[in-house]
Amino acid sequence: MRTIKRYPNRKLYDMTDSRYITLNEIADLVRDGVEIRVIDSKTSEDITKITLAQVLLAEEKGNRPVAPIQRLLTLLHSGGEYIHKRLAPVAALREEAEKTIQKLIKVEPPEDLKDFVSHTVKAYEDVQHRADEQLQFFVSSVKSITNAQKEIEILYKKVEELTQRIEALEKSQKKPKRGQ
Repeated sequence: MRTIKRYPNRKLYDMTDSRYITLNEIADLVRDGVEIRVIDSKTSEDITKITLAQVLLAEEKGNRPVAPIQRLLTLLHSGGEYIHKRLAPVAALREEAEKTIQKLIKVEPPEDLKDFVSHTVKAYEDVQHRADEQLQFFVSSVKSITNAQKEIEILYKKVEELTQRIEALEKSQKKPKRGQ
């Protein structure tokens, strides 16, 4: 999580990069999936929500619509319940995963835990192997395209040379010979 301090002069300081940061840069961080936390430099109060609201406002002012007006109105009317409802399935999935892990650690015999871990590792390795194969196929395709492009360039040069030679021959045949 990236921590940003807001000073009384409204300047924002990125503690991770040790530099001042703008609202636009915060918007870029959020778009890139970086979690941020904004704190007031005097009170150490978490003012992330206020700052993100300012980011939204700056984005809207910059003719870069962030969200339809109806969605923003829904957020304001619901007082945050809308967001909590949207995130509830994610939270439930997380809780279920935590319960399963706790059950495996506390209740299940060590062999079951070992089997669970080995199956998970195997599944991960299979996915990684398929991804590696697809990447290798892509790289080899790109290499073959690159080789084909080189061959095409060579052929273009040869055609250009032949064209020039033909033009030179045609010019030499059109010139009247001496004595005629």
